[in-house]
Order: sequence, then structure tokens, then C-alpha cells
Amino acid sequence: MAAGGSERMVFHHWGEPLFGYYTSDDEWVLRRHVEMLTDAGVDFLVFDTTNHTTYSAQALKLFKYLDEYQKQGWKVPQAAFYTNTEPGETVNWIYHEVYEAHPEYEGLWFRWTDGKPLIIGDIDDPKLEPAPRGFFHFKPNQWPNEPRKDDGFPWIEFERLLTPASVYGKPGEPSVMNVSIAQHCNTVRFSSTAWYGGNDHSRNWHDGANDQSPGAVLHGYNFAEQWDFAMEQDPDIVFVTGWNEWIAMRLNPVPGEPVVFCDCADIDNSRDSEPMKGGFGDNYYMQLIAGIRRFKGLPEQHAAGSAAASIDPAGPLDQWDSAAITAVYHDFRGDTAHRDSIGYGGIHYRNDTGRNDFVCAKAAQDSENLYFYAETAAPVTAPADRWMSLLLNTGAGEGWNGYHYIVNRVAPENGKAVVEKSTGGWNWKQAGEAGLRVEGNRLMLVLPKALLGLPCGERLPAPIAFKWADNYQPDDIYSFYTDGDAAPIGRLNYVFEG
Repeated sequence: MAAGGSERMVFHHWGEPLFGYYTSDDEWVLRRHVEMLTDAGVDFLVFDTTNHTTYSAQALKLFKYLDEYQKQGWKVPQAAFYTNTEPGETVNWIYHEVYEAHPEYEGLWFRWTDGKPLIIGDIDDPKLEPAPRGFFHFKPNQWPNEPRKDDGFPWIEFERLLTPASVYGKPGEPSVMNVSIAQHCNTVRFSSTAWYGGNDHSRNWHDGANDQSPGAVLHGYNFAEQWDFAMEQDPDIVFVTGWNEWIAMRLNPVPGEPVVFCDCADIDNSRDSEPMKGGFGDNYYMQLIAGIRRFKGLPEQHAAGSAAASIDPAGPLDQWDSAAITAVYHDFRGDTAHRDSIGYGGIHYRNDTGRNDFVCAKAAQDSENLYFYAETAAPVTAPADRWMSLLLNTGAGEGWNGYHYIVNRVAPENGKAVVEKSTGGWNWKQAGEAGLRVEGNRLMLVLPKALLGLPCGERLPAPIAFKWADNYQPDDIYSFYTDGDAAPIGRLNYVFEG
């Protein structure tokens, strides 16, 4: 690649996203993005319109799913826009195409403390029309190589100062700082560091240098240092760069560097936190979640299921409607929709694995048994392999990606669910059977504690992490993002503190 050969002034991907080379029109992907960013605890998204293009059609498609899940009761991210080139004209377009034309989405607009929707741009631009000037709360764009604006909104911190100078905001108003995954701060072209010996701050930068050790990119050292600094400074807002950049235009060469990309070049010199195929997988997404939780904290947790709940294994499943059941978990309705879309290069993406759509899960226990309940959007389909599976992390023994037991990996036998224990990795040995009940869109499993190596008694010795999954691919943890349905998505789990 360093020698050149590909076409100039054309966009290239530095790597392959987990969902393939999708476009921003792919609604199957947009739905998953909303789910993932909501699960991550993101408060608001900022659309990059800095190059005088609004992408309004794509933003409105995303709004469709933000609105859908907000109406389901989820605390979805709200939205704002960031302008730079021709900011007045760009703000005018955004105002007319999005805010004025679609007031039905006003519940998605991220508002500043004065109640006005936030926009990053130049309120003094002579091309700015009166209507958007009065409609928005303007914060000036803070470009990384321009003089500091005290009230600026930084999209990235080039100098990576790690001092209070990288925190912006007027006295008495919310302060903001940027946390980024990597910074092309020395050459302003990541390709220089990727292939020509430059010294930009890659994903692997920490303690003043790029870490060249094998596998350094897996650890997110740069991102971690940025989060540590954010915790020390404690601003009101942390703005993370970024989520799904993936592409950059190949620019004209500079002396000694025939191949030039500015904003991303390879796995080390890029700044996406969205999961990728291979490479670092979903490490940066999980790191994003961890950073947000450290910064914002978590809501107060009630002791879900700490009191034993009496479940009758032979009773009707509406007994799970009892208020005595406190371990209740919700999943996104509608995320089993099938995919049929065209990506970059004309690649046709098709995925029709969506089958049973989990919408609610519950758990309970008594002295002898654990009880798990799943509810789907429509009646549960007929049993098959990898059907309505329950994965459990009991905290001991060999496992597969942290799970020690799996129920319903294989089809039920004689009306009983097959319980298997991992002998290491995706290798399973039958450990016994569990009670299984299905009524319409409800399913219950009854697992003896002794079968899972747990002591009998009114309380569990430690919390149990669990996940429901349906129609996934074997031995592929990332299939919990892409296939069938998983509650919760990806590598996340529910926790039962019985």
C-alpha cells in the first residue's frame, strides 16, 4: 500500500466494519447502531457535516429508529450537528431539511441549557439566515490547529495536552472536552505514521510514544489515557471521537509519501469505536462503554431477585407477571428485521436469520432451582438447534468467552431442555436436563442449582451473568451482533443477583 497504485481522490476503507462495507442508507445497520449506542449510555450523537454536506437523508433514517426506540421507552441518544466549511450555509440547510421539515422528531434534539437545540457553527457567518440564528444555541467549532475559543466545541484535541487547557466552556455553563481514540496531530495525515515513519498518535500511543509491541492495538492505550484524563478533569460533557468513520479519500502525494490519507489509514491509525471484522473486534466498543460508565456512573441498582420468589414449575407462565419478580430485563423490539441492502462496491448484503425477537427476560430462584423466563414479540417458533438458548456464566471452571453452561444449544429432548457444560472453548458436554415450558410468546426454564454446581440455599454465592440468544452461529461471539437475536446484544450480559 505504501507504494501506491489505487485511484486518487476516491474514498477507501481502512478496514472492514463488523456489519460489512455498509452505506449510511442501510437501515438494518442503523437499527443496530441505535441499539448499541443506547446500551452504551451515549447521551447525544453529533453528525459530522464539517465538509459542507448535510447528509440529511441519512440522518433522518437514523432518526426513524431513534424515535421508534424512544417510543418503546428507551433512553436513546439525542442528536446535534457539527459544521465547519461554509458554516452559515450548512446550518441553513440543516435547519430547513431537518428541524423545520420534521418537527415530529423534536424529542430527539439535544438542547443546551437555554432550551434551544445545540448546533456547532459560526453564529456570525453573514450567510446565516435569521430563522436558524434564533432557533439554535450556537457553540463555535474548535478546530484542533486553530487558536483556542473559550466557548469552543472541540471535535478532537490534536496536541493531546492533557491539561485543563483542553477543557472548554463559558463560566456558569456546561464544560466540554474531547476524548479521541487516536490523533493525527504531527503530520495531519495518518498515512504518514502508518507507512512512512511519522509520529502521529496512533491507537497505541501511551506514556509519550507509539507502542510497537505485537497486539498493542487490542488494548486501546491511547483511548484509555484520554479517559483517565477526562476523569481527572471532570468536565460536564465528554465528546468522543468517534464511532464509524472507516473511509478516507486518497489525496495527492507529498514528497516522499506517494500514498496520502488524512483521517484514517490502517488499523493503528484510525479512530473508529464501532466493532470491526477481525482485528480489534469489539474491544473499542466495550472500552467506550467502560469509559462512559466510569464518567457518568451507573443508576442505583436494586438487589434483583435477592428475595426468593416462588415459581411453580408446572404453573401457568402468567405467574411471571407477579410484582414479586424483581429481576426484570428488557430488550429492543424489532431488531430481528431481515437485511437486504447494497453496500460499497455493489456488495449485496442479505441476512434473514432474525426469528424469535426477545423483548423481556426475567429471573428468579428458590432454595433448589433457578428460573429463567423469556418473552418474545410473537409466538415462539418450533424448537430447533440454537433455539432460545440461555448462556450462563456461573463463575467457575472452563468456559467459552466467559460462559460455562448453555441451555438449548441442541434441540430439546422429550420435552426437556438439554443443559451442557463447556469443557473448554466451544466444546460442550451434556450435564443434564432442565424443565422447559412454552406458552405462546413465553418460555420458562427450570434449572436445578446442583446441576450448575451451585449450592442450594436462599441466596446465590455470587451474581450470575446470562444471555438469551436465538439462531446464532456456533463458536462465534460476534454472531450475537449480527445473527438472529441476542438479549442483550454482543458481549454484554444481564446480571442476576439472587
